Parts: sequence; structure tokens; C-alpha cells
Amino acid sequence: MINIEVTEKSVKELVSNKEVNVIVHGCNCFHKMIGPVSDSLRQLTDNNILVVDVDGSSYGDINKLGSWSRGGYEFAGHAVDIFNLYCSYTYPAAGCDAIHWASVNDALVEIISNIESGHVMGVEHIGFNSLDKTEFMSVLNDIADQYDNELPDVNVVVFEK
Repeated sequence: MINIEVTEKSVKELVSNKEVNVIVHGCNCFHKMIGPVSDSLRQLTDNNILVVDVDGSSYGDINKLGSWSRGGYEFAGHAVDIFNLYCSYTYPAAGCDAIHWASVNDALVEIISNIESGHVMGVEHIGFNSLDKTEFMSVLNDIADQYDNELPDVNVVVFEK
């Protein structure tokens, strides 16, 4: 069973309190880690998560959508895997949905399928606006409904910053 909850806690709080085993945050295909979650993860990993992104994937390749780069880290004796999930190619523009939702869905199913039952996955509330964030929650709920008996028992905690 996949349990989904939304929290007001930041990614730093979740990691510091040892509340997560996995972190997933949204990235574009151009090695541009900007925004509060990316900034926090860069600080937590001494910029290594950006190095993992640059070393693990090609710049500007649209074929990265739905894939990720991953780094394993230890924070105060607690292991956390961090996934840079490539979910957008461009930034939002009029008439352009920047997030490739099918890729996000497929990637999250694959990531969750490899998480040990009982673990907690913190995932950034992916999106550029309220409509995107509503769509993201719909994707998560659809995964929980559709794959409930197929995926490990994982708690998913959705965070904003």
C-alpha cells in the first residue's frame, strides 16, 4: 500500500529529523538546479547532487525525460538516496505544458518499485503553478490506486521547500 501525505516541513527538516530514506525532486534537462528544494539539496550535499546531475546525464537532452540521476548520502548516520528526476524540458510558457506528466508517472512507478517496503520517500511537490501541483497530486494518487498491490508498501511525503 502506498500512503500519501502532504507536509509543511522542508526537505532539510525531513532529512535532519531522519524522516525519509529517499528524496525525489524535479529537474529540467539543462543542469539548472534552481529553486528552494534544489538549493537545499545542494547545501545538504555540499553541491554534490549537482555534480551527480552533470556527470550522470547529458546537457539539454529531451530524451532524459522520465529518467534520473541519483546520489547516495549519509546524514548523521542516516542513509538517504536523492533522485534528480527529469520532469521538464522547458520552463512554462503560454500554451506550453512544461512538465511531461507521463514521464513523471513512469519514473515514480519505477523509483517506488525499487524502494524497500516500510521506507519513506519524500517527493517535491512538482510543478510551476497550482494547476501543475494539482496534476502532480493526481499522478501520485493514480499510482497509489493503480499499482497498490504491485508496489512495495511505501509512505510518500510531499513537501514544498
